[in-house]
This record gives sequence, structure tokens and C-alpha cells, in this order.
Amino acid sequence: MEEMNHNDREMDNEMLLDLLKQGDVEGFRGDFLTHHPYDQATFYEKADQDIRHLMYQYLSPKEMADIFEAIEIDDDEYEDLFKEMNVNYASDLLSYMYTDDAVDILNLLNKEQVATYLTIMEKESARQIKDLLHYEEYTAGSIMTTEFVSIPKNSTVRSAMNILRNAAPNAETIYYVFVVDEDKRLSGIVTLRDLIVSDEDTLISAIMNERVVSVSVSEDQEEVARMIKDYDFLAIPVVDFQQHLLGIITVDDIIDVLDEEASDDYSKLAAVSDMDTFDKGPFTAAKKRLPWLILLTFLGMLTANLMGMFEATLDKVALLAVFIPLIAGMAGKQRNSSFGGCRPRDCDRRYRGRKQDAFIIPGSGHRFDHGNRLRSGSRRLGVFLERRTADWRFSGDGGIRFNICSHFSRFFYPFVDPSPENRSSCSFRAFYHYFE
Repeated sequence: MEEMNHNDREMDNEMLLDLLKQGDVEGFRGDFLTHHPYDQATFYEKADQDIRHLMYQYLSPKEMADIFEAIEIDDDEYEDLFKEMNVNYASDLLSYMYTDDAVDILNLLNKEQVATYLTIMEKESARQIKDLLHYEEYTAGSIMTTEFVSIPKNSTVRSAMNILRNAAPNAETIYYVFVVDEDKRLSGIVTLRDLIVSDEDTLISAIMNERVVSVSVSEDQEEVARMIKDYDFLAIPVVDFQQHLLGIITVDDIIDVLDEEASDDYSKLAAVSDMDTFDKGPFTAAKKRLPWLILLTFLGMLTANLMGMFEATLDKVALLAVFIPLIAGMAGKQRNSSFGGCRPRDCDRRYRGRKQDAFIIPGSGHRFDHGNRLRSGSRRLGVFLERRTADWRFSGDGGIRFNICSHFSRFFYPFVDPSPENRSSCSFRAFYHYFE
């Protein structure tokens, strides 16, 4: 197995650029398509417009769709990227993406672009996307996907496996198989393990779990995230008021929700509108910060007026004025510390033995970001999701060490590249990080 460090990746990117500039289509495709989608997306994000145009020529819309599934850019950049593509190419790209991800992108584009792409797009893909576009933002319907596997209640394990085998290439997850009745109402659920260990002639109704936890299509996405965390689900079904199965929400989409909500909450603490976007100029920075600064100015004036009521007391005991900045600073420190995680011994008691949980801890100058990209000096909330195969212990220097065999190909900060000696014996890759 070939190990790649940061320098190896940089050299590989330089070689890919050379292949593109030389017009070596086969050489570029042969090397580029062997990379993980995250690395492909990172290469695409760093490329200039001329390089991206060459990539559109050398890669099919389906291959480019895999890149856009893993891409991490600011919301306002999508419109410019799609404008530089051929309209038919962009439409095909969206049709190859998972429906919920395609809808997320279309919600960021202008209405003229959306109408054009949906008109050109293949009818079935366009219909699925339109079904999700009308759901209100920040609800379960807006983040669900329609690519799931469902089977009839009266089928056998043999027929269910045939359905699963045919539907698996386009399904977002195959670990949960949802059972529906003749009216497409959710009746139960079976796992892939249940199907594998059961006899082929066994009826699905005999092995399915009828106590299904589901969410309404209008449920708030934060509540959905809480339910998935509490129940340790990989996916949760979304139903309407008559219990018709409309779609599912997978845990990778919930990670995005946690990221969004944590960033939004921390942005409010920092008195800015969005911590995830970078200021491209002084006017952009002023637009984001001025409302908060104006509000804080008026609050400061109110505080000054209140203090003015005690001028006589301050004149008599001038020493009291020394404590004013101390108290103001203490309030800010208390605000930040209230968002802390838990001490090692508290974490040990609270989380040891848990199969899966959400662990929130503040960054204090640590460098946190998605995947292997590190952002220097950023102060952000890191959210860690333990998986079923996670093993964690305390390090000798007081930090917390995590060894995670993760089910995901996309990871949530604060993960860093693992050392070779920390590879897990399971079939998934192990990651670790120290919280100091």
C-alpha cells in the first residue's frame, strides 16, 4: 500500500498540471481518477479557470459529479463555477449527483440557471429534483434524499436481495432496507445483516422491525440531527402525515447540519454573520460586521449611562473603577468557557462504552478544518462523531487520543493525517487527534 504525505501530494498535483497543459488526456485520466474524491476536489478547488476548462474537456459529467459531491467551497462560488461550464455539461453533472446534494447546489444558483438545467435534464432526474426543491429550507424535506432501497412487505429474503442488488449502485446507503405496504406506507425496517443471516425463503414480515423511528418531512433539521445522535442511526426515514415513505436522511448530511449549526452559533458568539466565509475585501468585511458593531456600540452607550448613575460613588471610592474592565473581561471569558467540552475524567465517565456519540469541544488556537486541510490559527468548534468501532483513551500528556475506524469517506474536523503505526486492524482507515 502506497503512503502519501503532504509533499507527495504536492508533487502529484504538479504532475497532474503538467499532464493537463501537455494535452495528455489518457495520462491525466489514468492518474487523476485513481485519487480519492476528496483529493480530486482539492485539486479542482486550487485550479485556475483555464485548468478547470481543461478538466471539463477531459472528465465526463459523471466523473465531475463525484468531485462536486466532495467539494468544500463558499456558497457564492457555485454560481460562477456553473457559468463557466457548458449548459448541457452542467445539467448532466447535476443529474448524476445524489438528489439532495444537487438540490443544495441549485438552491444557491439564480432562478434562470435552475430553470435552464431542469429543462435540459433527463425527465426522471428533473422530477426527483423538483420534488425536493419545494420543501422549506432547514427542514427534513430539504436535506433528505430519494435514493434509498425499499421492498414490499410480503416479499421473501431472496426477492429482497435481488431488489437490493439492482438498486444498490444508485442508493445512498444499503445498510438499511425499508419495508413498505401496497400504498407505499412505511411498515418496518430490516438491516443488511438481517437479510444476509436469514434463510432465503423467510418472509420479510417475519424478520422486520416494526418499531421504526421516523421524522416528519417538515421537522426541523436540528431535531433530526438530535434524533440520529440519540439513536445511533446511519439513516432515518422521512414520512408525510399519512406515513408514506418520501426519502431518508443519512448521517453524512447530518454532519453537514452539525457543521452549519456549530459555525452559525460560534459566529454569533464572535459577533460576525458567518465564520465559514473569508472576507474578499474591506467592504465585504464591513457589511458583515457593521450591524453587530453598531448594536454593540449602543449597548456600550447604555452601559456608560448606567455607570453614570454611580458617578458619586466612584468619586468617593476611585479604586472601584479598576474593577470595571476586569468584570467586562470576565463576562467574555465566561461566555467562551460555557461552550467547553468536558474534562478528561468527566469524558471518561460520560462517554466510555458508548457506541456512537457527538462530542463538541472548542478549539483554542488549534487548526481545525474538513478532512486533511488545516486552517492555521482558526478558533472554531470541532465536532467529533464516534463510530461503532471507535477506541479512545487518554494520552500521557493529558490530551485525549482517538483511534477511529470510520464508516465514512468524508470526515469532519478535527481529524489529521494518521501515522503509519496508528493504522487500525479493521477494514476501515484509522484516524486520531490529540485535544490539548
